[in-house]
Amino acid sequence: MLVRLRYLIIAALALAYSLSAQIAPQSGNQKGTPARPSRSLPLPGGVRPGEPIVIQADQIRATLTAGHRLYQADGAVTIDVADLRLSADHMSYDSGTGEATAVGHVAFDSESEHTHIEGARASYNFTASTGEFDDFHGVSGLQLRGRQATAFTNNPLVFSGSKLLRLGVEHYRLLDGSVTSCALPNPKWELTASQADIELGKNAKLYHATFHFFDLPVFYAPFLTHSTTREGRHSGVLVPVISKSNIKGYIVGDSFYWAAARNLNITAGGEYYSARGWADHLAIEGLPTRNSAFNLQLDGVLDRGLALSNGARLRQGGQELRLSGNHESESGFRSVIDVDYISSYLYRLVFNNSFADAINSEAISTAFTEKESDGRDFAVVAHRYQDFLGTSPHASLSLASLPSADWNAYAQPASGSLPIYFSWDATAGLLDRSEPGFATGLMSRMDVSPEMTVPVHTPAGDFTADVSVRSSYYSEKQDAASAITSASPPQLIAGSLWRNSADADLEWRPPAIERVFDSPSFWPGHRLKHVFEPDFAYHFTGGVDDPNEIIRFDERDILADTSEIEYGFTNRLLAAGSQPGQSRELVSWTVEQKYFFDPTFGGALLPGARNLFLTTELLSPFDVEALPLRFSPLSSVVRVSPFANFDGEWRLDYDSHDHQVAASAFTGDFHFGKAFFSGSHYLLRPPPGIALATSVTQFNQLRLAAGYGNAAAPGNSLAAAAAYDAATGRLQYTTLQASHNWDCCGFSLEYRRFSLASVRRENQFLISITLSNVATFGNLKRQDRLF
Repeated sequence: MLVRLRYLIIAALALAYSLSAQIAPQSGNQKGTPARPSRSLPLPGGVRPGEPIVIQADQIRATLTAGHRLYQADGAVTIDVADLRLSADHMSYDSGTGEATAVGHVAFDSESEHTHIEGARASYNFTASTGEFDDFHGVSGLQLRGRQATAFTNNPLVFSGSKLLRLGVEHYRLLDGSVTSCALPNPKWELTASQADIELGKNAKLYHATFHFFDLPVFYAPFLTHSTTREGRHSGVLVPVISKSNIKGYIVGDSFYWAAARNLNITAGGEYYSARGWADHLAIEGLPTRNSAFNLQLDGVLDRGLALSNGARLRQGGQELRLSGNHESESGFRSVIDVDYISSYLYRLVFNNSFADAINSEAISTAFTEKESDGRDFAVVAHRYQDFLGTSPHASLSLASLPSADWNAYAQPASGSLPIYFSWDATAGLLDRSEPGFATGLMSRMDVSPEMTVPVHTPAGDFTADVSVRSSYYSEKQDAASAITSASPPQLIAGSLWRNSADADLEWRPPAIERVFDSPSFWPGHRLKHVFEPDFAYHFTGGVDDPNEIIRFDERDILADTSEIEYGFTNRLLAAGSQPGQSRELVSWTVEQKYFFDPTFGGALLPGARNLFLTTELLSPFDVEALPLRFSPLSSVVRVSPFANFDGEWRLDYDSHDHQVAASAFTGDFHFGKAFFSGSHYLLRPPPGIALATSVTQFNQLRLAAGYGNAAAPGNSLAAAAAYDAATGRLQYTTLQASHNWDCCGFSLEYRRFSLASVRRENQFLISITLSNVATFGNLKRQDRLF
């Protein structure tokens, strides 16, 4: 044994002369990555049999004591085994027991645990995976690349104290210490405890714990749990909600979060409104398979009612269910479901905290499964559209498809040499329509429409001819004399209905006129290109007899006879960069109008009523006919995007009959650094000649939002939004939100005011305090924030 020890010492001395000089040791080990030493010694005795332990240091000495090899190392010492590293200024290692003792700038790293620990002294047994650290601080949740710490995860755990015991793999015990998610040495918040058992990936159990916020003790608990899961999911009771509202009264509530499985979350809870009653909440999220997902949310209020002056109570409660999901099968079928069910529009108007949702009178549900193959698409679709016509639960229009089968084929060449393409659209299903005073019950509809398209390219431009026929069957029909009038609902009459029609279209797009301009003085380095694109088309539809006997569900049912010319143009301004192929559209302006040879659409137009025809809806989403006019409104669409941080769109219909703006819609978004601004304006006037015009008011809404900062990033942020009804001169909604975030916590304050006619006058003050890796306290929910 003595000979072997002498040989080892001689080998170490020889190795010292053969290697270059060691870089001077640093004052401290940063995250366990000291300067690269010049001496390395592999030894047996790793965690697993046959696994070596490697010692690196400026100086390594070995002695033999009672059958043990004891190694003494000085100067930037590191011991590596598997994914573990222990480093210090001075270290001793017993190869017989696997015990290492380290002193001075101790650092310990475990790549598999994403954990880094630093301390003044430590002892660690590499065989038993146990150890002890004195005067330490550490973090779990590091992303390591090799031996370098590159970034934190979203759920770090920072701990420090007088003594830390490693009881085994991913199991630690902290004595007289603290845990936090903030950067040391001055954490914004921390939990101090006399003892804490930490199981990484599970829970930290704290005994006699005190929560400190900015060095102020906030509360004491004899026992607390703190999640250390890297996924951030842990079952438990959520932070209670306490607030006050002038229409709900005092609000107290709580919820329970259950991580039911790796792919399933369930949150259930409720709130008590002292002035109204109980509110319930249920949310379920799941990933049943790797190709499917679903999300269910149920909210409601069991309302005692709003106290009226006569002593009665007006009940405004209700329930709303939202379900979404998708699935892709191995056979190629794609299935999607998106359900929105609401029992009462009054509930949404009074109790929803989102202004956009509160004023939304529609509930749309769709479910389908489809498969595409070789340019053909087969789908089975169920759809329901509900529009509440007032605050009464029964005052609504409902259109439902229960279900329908659709078979479509995209344009496919008839032969390899001729420019002739065929396509078709076929559907069959059960339908149901109901509204106050009218209900169809279940009825059937079948619709088949084959189409032939012939595109021709000539020096005079591109010509496209389309010819199609359409055959439709309806098992029910309505009285044409009472259809779609304002005086009374339509009436069903006996008998079924066949509709057979033909369509012919000819479109001509002349060659575009373009010109390139040199770089302007205000935009150096960029050339400008102006493009003028005219277009002309003739449309004909015939054979639609008695169109007002058809019960309307969708675009297939608003077909009417027409003979018309469509004409218009598009102006485009493009910017070309200094490099070839670099260009983008700055501004585009499209103007379109139609001239109707038959302004009555084959007698389908009912003077004084709101008439919807497919041909006018294809021109503009605002177009509604009430008079037999030969010229449609002039439709204009302007899109602006002068730079990457701004885009806007303005749609406008100009009524050439009354010489006024019939409809206008503007939306725009602007971002500059941390600042943003967005606005929208919608104007819709009743069509000229509509009956009972005094009871049909115009729609004139203005919405603005502006802000600075990012509520999810460190620093200050401020945002505000408002909605103004210019038709009534009322500010319907205002909100202001201010936030500040530190590295591990933040707070948000928000004020809201609702003024929705006489239904809702409410002021809300909301607050949230977020502690990283713990919870969010308060009543300002994530989905209700402005950012």
